[in-house]
Amino acid sequence: MDNLRLSWLLEEAAALMEIKGENPFKVRAFQNGARIVAGLPRSFQEMLDDGELAQTSGIGKGLLGQIKDYAQSGSLNALDELRQEIPEGVAEFLHIPGVGPKMARTFYDKLGVTTVADLEDAARARKVRELKGLGGKTEMSLLRSIERMRQRSGRTSTAIARPLANEVKSLLESLSCVETCTIAGSLRRQSATVKDLDVLVVSDQPEQVIEVFVALPYVQEITGQGSTKASVVFKAGLNGDLRVLTAEQFACGLHYFTGSKAHNIRMRQIAKEQGYTLNEYSLTNTQTGQETPIGSESDLFRCLGLAYIEPELREDRGEIEAAQQGTLPQRLTVEHIQGDLHMHTVYSDGANTVAEMAEAARAMGHKYIAICDHSRSLKIANGMSVERLLRQRDEIRQVSKEMNFPILSGVECDILADGSLDYEDDLLAQLDIVVASIHSGFQQEEHQLTQRLIRAIEHPYVHIIGHPTGRMLGQREPYPVDMDAVIAAAKRQKKILEINATPERFDLNETYAAMCREQGVPVAINTDAHRTEQLRYVESGVAYARRAWLEPKHVANTWPLEDLLAYIGK
Repeated sequence: MDNLRLSWLLEEAAALMEIKGENPFKVRAFQNGARIVAGLPRSFQEMLDDGELAQTSGIGKGLLGQIKDYAQSGSLNALDELRQEIPEGVAEFLHIPGVGPKMARTFYDKLGVTTVADLEDAARARKVRELKGLGGKTEMSLLRSIERMRQRSGRTSTAIARPLANEVKSLLESLSCVETCTIAGSLRRQSATVKDLDVLVVSDQPEQVIEVFVALPYVQEITGQGSTKASVVFKAGLNGDLRVLTAEQFACGLHYFTGSKAHNIRMRQIAKEQGYTLNEYSLTNTQTGQETPIGSESDLFRCLGLAYIEPELREDRGEIEAAQQGTLPQRLTVEHIQGDLHMHTVYSDGANTVAEMAEAARAMGHKYIAICDHSRSLKIANGMSVERLLRQRDEIRQVSKEMNFPILSGVECDILADGSLDYEDDLLAQLDIVVASIHSGFQQEEHQLTQRLIRAIEHPYVHIIGHPTGRMLGQREPYPVDMDAVIAAAKRQKKILEINATPERFDLNETYAAMCREQGVPVAINTDAHRTEQLRYVESGVAYARRAWLEPKHVANTWPLEDLLAYIGK
C-alpha cells in the first residue's frame, strides 16, 4: 500500500503538470514512475534502502530524488509546489470524459473554478460557451460528461482494489486464529470495477479478527462493527465488508457473498423448486429442517443438480441453464495462452530491452511474443522514427535467432485523425505484425471514430486493433464508436480485436468481447506490458475474458504460431 500511495501522488503530479503545460517528457517520466512504483515486487522503501530502486529502469535521477524526499518527509515536493500553483481539485477535471489538460487549465484560468461542482454550475450558467474556441455544443457535451462521471462514481478500478485486497488478505491470513481468508464479491467475479471489498474469514475467534480488521493501517473510517461482521471505508475510497463464518457456513457464504445478486436470486429459486432453502449460511431441507453438509461450492452446485459455475459467469446471463444442460463454456486458463502480441520496450516508452522482455515471456511459458512499440506520431511516448523502427526490427530478428525463441517484429501504429496510418505501406509490409490503435482525437463524432477504426481494419497490413474503445477506467470514458459496425468489419476482413489486459483498461469490455465470440471474430488477450512484471497482466486478462464466455478457440494467441501467422496472412 505504501507503493500505491506513492504511485497515486506521482499520478496526481503528472496530471497537474499536464494542466500547467510542463514539458511532455517530464510528464511522461512521472506517469511512467507511477506505473513502475505500483508494480514494484517489494516495498519502494526497501528497494531504496538497498539501492535496487536506483538501478530500476525508468527511475531517473530526478524522479529518484523526489522519491527519496518522500521517504524522508512523507510528502512529494514536486506535487506540493504544483498544488500551490494549481488547486488540487482542478486535477479532477481530467476525469471528465472529453476534458484534456488545456481545456482544464482554461476552465481554471478563465472561469476561476476549482471543483467539478463549480464547473458544472458555470456550464449551467452558460459561461463555458463564452470561452474562446468552445461554444454551446461543447458546453452541452461537458454537462453530459459530468453526469456520466457522476453515475460511475462509487466504483473503483481493480488496478487499485486488487492490490489492496491482497494486502488485507495477507495480513488477516497471518493471524493464528484465522483458518481461511478469501476475497469474494465482484472482485472474485473479475469485474473491471468494484463497489466494495468483500472479505470472508473462517475463525472461531471472530471478535479478535474484527479488532484487527478495523485497525488495519488502510482503514479511514469504521462504519459498522458487530460480533461477526464489520464495515469500513478504506483510505483508497473503497468500502470494505468483513464477514467471519464458521467452517460449516463457509461454502454457502462464499457463494452468496460472491454474487451476483441476480445469480443468487436464481439459485434460491432452483433450491426452492427442489425442496430447499438457500441463504448465506446453509442449504436446508424445507421438510425436515435439516441442514445439508456443504463442504465446497462444488458440493452446493452438485446438490442442486448443476455443474460447477465459475465465479466469472455468475451474472444470470444464461449460466444456470448452461449448467443444467451441460453446455457451460470450456474454461479458458493462462496455460492456454501461447504468446503475447502487444508489448513495449526501451525503443518507445517501455522500461526493458527486447531481450529482457523475451526472456521474461519465455520464463512464463510463452511460445512466442510480438514487440509492438509506439509509432512516430506519439511523441510523448517516444514514438519510433522510421530509422529506429527498422533498427529495432533488425535487433528483434537477431535476438530471436540467438535465443531460439520466436519474436515477431511489430509496431503499435497510430490511427491518425482521417483513418490513415502513421507509416507508409511499404514500411508496414516489412513487419511481421501490426497493431493499430487510436491515441488521440477522442473528441471526434461517433461516425468519424467508427470510420477511423473501419478504415484501419480494411488496411491490408493491419492485423489487430488495439484497445478498441480507448477507455481508461476511472479516468476516461470510452470514445463513442459503433462497435456493431467495427466488429462486422473485423469479421469481413478477418482481423483480430484486442482485449487489453492492462487493469486500467480491460478493453474490449465483456459485452463487446461476447459479441466477437458470437460473430466469429477472434480476440487477442494482450498485456500492453511496458516492463517485464506487467507481462503478468495476462492472468487478469484471461480471467476477465471468461466473463464474456470466451473459450480457448476464440482467442487468437492461444493458437500455435503457425496457425496465427496463417490467419493474418504471414
